[in-house]
Amino acid sequence: PAPPTTLIAAVGDRFLDLSWSGGGGVGAVVRDVTGQPSPYTTTTGRAVVPASPTTARDTGFTNTGTATYAVWSTESDGTTSDTPLVQDVVKAPPVSTALTFSTSVTAVPWGRALTFIGRLTRPSGVPVAGQPVELSGRIGGTSTTTLLRRLITNADGVARTSLAPSRSTDYSLRFKGDAFSLATTSPHRVVRVLPRVSIALAPAEIVRGETSALTGRVVPLLAGAVLTVQQRVGTTWMTTARIRTAANGTYRLALAPGLGAYTYRVLLPGSAALLPVTSPVVTLRVSARDLASGARGEDVLALQRRLIAMAYDPGRQDGAFGYDLQHAVMTFQKVERLPVTGRWTKVERARAGRPTAWRLRYPGSGRAVEISITRQVLVLSQAGKVVRFVDVSSGNDKPYTYEGTPEVARTPRGRFAIERSIDGVRVSPLGELYRPAYFFQGWAVHGSGSVPSYPASHGCVRVTNPTMDRLFALLVKGTPVAVYDE
Repeated sequence: PAPPTTLIAAVGDRFLDLSWSGGGGVGAVVRDVTGQPSPYTTTTGRAVVPASPTTARDTGFTNTGTATYAVWSTESDGTTSDTPLVQDVVKAPPVSTALTFSTSVTAVPWGRALTFIGRLTRPSGVPVAGQPVELSGRIGGTSTTTLLRRLITNADGVARTSLAPSRSTDYSLRFKGDAFSLATTSPHRVVRVLPRVSIALAPAEIVRGETSALTGRVVPLLAGAVLTVQQRVGTTWMTTARIRTAANGTYRLALAPGLGAYTYRVLLPGSAALLPVTSPVVTLRVSARDLASGARGEDVLALQRRLIAMAYDPGRQDGAFGYDLQHAVMTFQKVERLPVTGRWTKVERARAGRPTAWRLRYPGSGRAVEISITRQVLVLSQAGKVVRFVDVSSGNDKPYTYEGTPEVARTPRGRFAIERSIDGVRVSPLGELYRPAYFFQGWAVHGSGSVPSYPASHGCVRVTNPTMDRLFALLVKGTPVAVYDE
């Protein structure tokens, strides 16, 4: 075929658009002949597929400088023109770029990750793929910018990453540019970090003259940070002390106030690196005495309310340390594996500040009962959450005789369900069963006038009569019952 009579080379950064007239070819062969003498041959040339009978794009071209190209036309039988048309091309100027930048949030709790998204484009929003961009940050209160991540844009020009900042930081993305694209930097995005201040009282209940410790930790670790301790007086928070954190970020303040209930919180002021934060609130209760059966007063009422909040069953909230409250205290002591005395003393007050997190063995979607023979405790749950602890007295495993037959006073272990109940008193040869709820043959949970702190029954699970009055309506037929040793 004859060579093209006219050749126009439109330069892009990584392509060469060719259009011609004349020659009658169906394609083209392109060869870089920069600095080479003529005549030229098609050796080492690239065949380019035409977009039409008179146009083609050479995508193997890289426009990094001035160059000379020879172009031969081709026919369907693979023959090429004897002579090429020679064209000089010059380096295309770099194209401007833009970087958009966003973060998933502008304030984040310490330790939580957030997502950074950038997009690199050319004019008219054309994405720039496969290019390196750098995520940098300048921590609040400093002038030093640190390189955090190197990212590569995807086919849509997007670069994405996640990280958990330790301090409030001014972030930006940067593209350094290359031979074809100008450098650009995104707008800045400031992300503030919210620290955490924990708080605890140990113990949370004391007798006048004793000391409690207000303790906690600042995260991230801040050594020597000044914290403000506040006490709520009515509806107003009053500053009571200012303390500094230790080298490991912890703090401690001894408290020995007078009688009453005192609510505290701790404030960490803001800084260039961190947002201000306030701890949760805690309440210290100071009573005048240890509590035991027969006591009356506001401190007894506070104890009743405290036990209810921890899922125990002290009966009426009347400020009187009576039969129900004594058994609720005994239940607490059993759950916490303390000596079962029925008295509320320094030991119990300290443990109430760090109560046991009871782990249900058989949590269910509805109501269920678990009975720990080891601790002599019945646990009522609802939807997998403990709603009540009750003290019990189960079989004492001692031999006895029933209607002339030797038996052993043992409570059966296993998984059962309430089979039937009697809303009244059943008198049996072994004694009276008040409002019994049977879970296996003749074994039942029932009220009794005698519920000591130790196993004492012939095999049934005894609870106090007032407790059974509050349980009876809950122990309906089909309620799961699990009895086990720990």
